[in-house]
Amino acid sequence: MGMSKFELLAAAAEITKGDIKGKSLQEITQLMTVTQYVTGLCLNEIRDRGQLVLYMGNVVVPYECDYVLETALTRTEHNRNACVN
Repeated sequence: MGMSKFELLAAAAEITKGDIKGKSLQEITQLMTVTQYVTGLCLNEIRDRGQLVLYMGNVVVPYECDYVLETALTRTEHNRNACVN
């Protein structure tokens, strides 16, 4: 069962301890490092349980919510060019 948008945003607020915009670049990159490390731990556990999914040779990273935040990694080329500052 997936998370609701509200559950996702509440969990993110708890992890980030507030507004990202008020954080220094170092704080943001450290937070990203921690979340990437936790993602790695989770993927290893999913693999160890025999539940890792591959699609066309790539690991499918589970995402259990209908709400998706558009980022520099998820934008289409058209949107990416339109969003460059």
